[in-house]
Amino acid sequence: MTKIDPPSRHVEGEELESFLKIWSESPSGNASVAAVVAALANAGIAIGALIAQGPLQGAMGAETGLANSDGDKQRKLDILAEAAVTSALKNSPTAYYASEQEDSILTINDSGDVAVVVDPSNIDANITIGTIFSIFPASPAGATASFFRPGFEQLAAGYFVYGPHL
Repeated sequence: MTKIDPPSRHVEGEELESFLKIWSESPSGNASVAAVVAALANAGIAIGALIAQGPLQGAMGAETGLANSDGDKQRKLDILAEAAVTSALKNSPTAYYASEQEDSILTINDSGDVAVVVDPSNIDANITIGTIFSIFPASPAGATASFFRPGFEQLAAGYFVYGPHL
């Protein structure tokens, strides 16, 4: 397992962008992971802003009549969150993207070197609403091999928390 050391210059109250820049330049850092985490954080900010609008944004928990790749009924927030995440990743070093909201693995950037898997709006699990993600190195063997691999090869993972429920 790769050990990630925090930057020695980290200070309380430091912004994420500053932390990621310092970390990506450290011996254990990875510029691609830092760029993807920053992109996902921007998507999280956009998703959080949608949720914060509450009823002004419409019934975000309402079913759309569509189903995702797992057969779960899609909700309005699922579709909006998926759009925010894919939009944010377009200018990142993400080669491949997988989500339960997509029918197949997407190729985002042919020259990317990481693979990102996301559940953009974890709203049906009776837990705090959030976006969960995992980042792996992109495999030379292609999209599927980039995701079907041992967990110890994971480069980073996280969960953005938006609130208790819709």
